[in-house]
Amino acid sequence: LHPAPTVHEIAKSICRSSLDELMLLVTCHRVELYAATVDLKRAQSELHTIFAAMNDTSTTVFPEPVFRRDAEAAGHLIRVAAGLESARLGEYEVLGQVRRMHADGRASMTVGPVLDRLYAHTMNVARSIRNELGITYQKPSLTDTAVSWLAQRLTEPQCCSAVVVGAGQAASQVVAHLAAMGVGQLNVVNRTATHAQRLAREFGCEAAPLAQLP
Repeated sequence: LHPAPTVHEIAKSICRSSLDELMLLVTCHRVELYAATVDLKRAQSELHTIFAAMNDTSTTVFPEPVFRRDAEAAGHLIRVAAGLESARLGEYEVLGQVRRMHADGRASMTVGPVLDRLYAHTMNVARSIRNELGITYQKPSLTDTAVSWLAQRLTEPQCCSAVVVGAGQAASQVVAHLAAMGVGQLNVVNRTATHAQRLAREFGCEAAPLAQLP
């Protein structure tokens, strides 16, 4: 979805008679809505309409939303929280993102007893999976892994240049790592130039608008 909506925006868009509870999970790789309803057919129809309106199809063609229900939906959330659906097995940050999903839903008063139980069950089972698979302590993020891979191959980082596209959380982590490595020329490119400039000032590198990226 572009731009990624907040749970507040979705709550305003959805007819409350079709969805009784909802919470929204937004990560680098996914935008997922978890909901409780007694009228599945009507809710699914409304969600199709809302998602279509949210997509900026002038720049990107988005796939059709994937709908899961009951045990399949709960199982998917457990796999996400356990880090089994991440680009890096056992990604630790997703646990915090699932916690924020629930906290935001509670703050928006869109989470009730059904999703409260789903959240509690999810966190318990996800932790058990992590323990069983031995991935509980794999805390390095995908950005840590990527920069470590680069560090092993750059014998003279001060003679190298790097361009980081984006200025969000993941990009900030990459810039911090590359700056610490001593990369000679470090550039931040972002759609919103002010965000790139903010990040560049923080780490003493250069900023440029996205239009300058060849």
